[in-house]
Amino acid sequence: MEDLKSKQRREFLNTVKDRKADREKYMTSLRKQVKQEIFRKKRVMNKELRNLEEEAQQKKIFEETCKATNPKILDPTTTPEEALGMITETLKEPGKDAVIYEGLIKVLNELLIEHSATIIPEVIRVGTMEALSPFYEYVFEIPENHRKESIIFHFCGIISNAFTTDDESYLEYLISNDLKILEFLNKCLNEYSNDDWMLCDILFPLNNILGSPSIREYVHQTDYLEILKKYCLNDPYNCSANILQKLSWGLANYCDCKFEEDSKELHWIIEAISYLLPINEQYVKAHACLAISRLCDENEIGELAIKYNLGSFVLDIAFKSESFETKRCALKALGGISSSEITSVSNYLITLNIFDILMQILKENTGEIRTKTLWVVGNISGDKNICNQEIFISIIELLEKDKSIDTMKEIMYVLSNTIHQISLSRPFVETEIKKYSSRDIPFSENYDDYLSMGDKEIIAAKNNERLTFFIENTNIIQIMIGYLHTNPSDDVLSIMLDAFANIFRIAECVRNSGENENFDRILRENFTYIGGCECIEALITNPNADIASKATSILTEYLSDAFSSENGGFDSMFKEEIKTDDLTF
Repeated sequence: MEDLKSKQRREFLNTVKDRKADREKYMTSLRKQVKQEIFRKKRVMNKELRNLEEEAQQKKIFEETCKATNPKILDPTTTPEEALGMITETLKEPGKDAVIYEGLIKVLNELLIEHSATIIPEVIRVGTMEALSPFYEYVFEIPENHRKESIIFHFCGIISNAFTTDDESYLEYLISNDLKILEFLNKCLNEYSNDDWMLCDILFPLNNILGSPSIREYVHQTDYLEILKKYCLNDPYNCSANILQKLSWGLANYCDCKFEEDSKELHWIIEAISYLLPINEQYVKAHACLAISRLCDENEIGELAIKYNLGSFVLDIAFKSESFETKRCALKALGGISSSEITSVSNYLITLNIFDILMQILKENTGEIRTKTLWVVGNISGDKNICNQEIFISIIELLEKDKSIDTMKEIMYVLSNTIHQISLSRPFVETEIKKYSSRDIPFSENYDDYLSMGDKEIIAAKNNERLTFFIENTNIIQIMIGYLHTNPSDDVLSIMLDAFANIFRIAECVRNSGENENFDRILRENFTYIGGCECIEALITNPNADIASKATSILTEYLSDAFSSENGGFDSMFKEEIKTDDLTF
């Protein structure tokens, strides 16, 4: 008995000792982290103080230099345009030392920052950039390192502001070899590729060049993309926030074009984005998402999005980010990914529980975030695997709470696109046909030509159950017809007419299959009784030819034949006694 008690006591004491040792280890680690953080903050504060002192000292030197060179430059009565002309003329005079050039360039940079909107045309007129070009080589010969870096900093600021003009001919001239701007920036990139602070200043004008479509290609003449790969693909988690901010901004600008399909360039860009998305920096996340949305505008990246798991990253940012701009960019990126025509993308999004997260975003946000979320839902709604009833019921509930035009428009897009996707999705048609037939369907955009009536009946029978349940539970027809009375925009009208056409197309197939009773009743009750025919008929005279054509097509192809009086359609509908209690409103 004693031995057992002694053993239990020893075990207890050993446990206490182990826990005490773990706690000591944890506290030691915590104290070390606190000391490191305090030391880091002190170092940053000391550096900021030194920078302020240096700036104050330099400002004094610059003012004295400018006064000695041309006193009128800093005269309060001198206009920015006059000061610009004086600086330009002074720069053209030979024989100035580095201190004078530094002072003049600093004043010029400040002028462009403060008066960029009005002074850029004057920069073009007086030839300021031409006056600066001889000094791009000279700056690297300055022995004082701090002065050289200061001049490079101001040069980069001047170049960045010069590229803000919308004059494409002047942009082409700025980028030409005569001014040696690209040569200067590339030399700076190579010399300061390992200096985070200087590199941030050098990347700024290059990002502005990338943001100008007419001159974007000239960036290939520099080592900018190599710098981008170096920092984004080789452990970006150890890069400074400033570098990542500049690189993500540049990457977003670079993605605003079309790339060769499945090219190596497109692959490394997507890989770089996948490394930037998890970075705990809102600015970086926002621009990485913006890069995705811009890529999706011109390129099909569905398979690459799956390979690098972009959907998971973007969905997480859209749900968790507290920054409005970051959340907005994430939803734009998600909308781009979800609009992919590749079927596997829909299945991939399913595995991410996308509808549950989108429902939560809809409940917690309003305004633009809500409309962007609805846009994403509209892109993916109606797929054979993504016909989620709950989110559509939640969307219908929004109609009672949010009557804004943008929200109503997006809701109509979601509802209309759901029916459109169910009835016309090629992957769905192929999948359903292959269940019952070994015959392959040749690729064709108008693949309906290859379907026999039997095939259509099979598809209709499978669609009928899901679509009927959808209509009964969301009152989609009543809502859409009610929205027709609000004079929606042409793009919404076009989407809605496509949806109505597809409803009747399915009804026609269902009728031929002999299973039309339930679906036909719902159509007649929900469409005819509440004035759907009159709404469609009124659109025949719409000024928009596309809308008028679609309305005419619906009336002639479906309403006049499919629901004629001999089939118990619209003509006989009003002869029947309708009990409003039976209608699904």
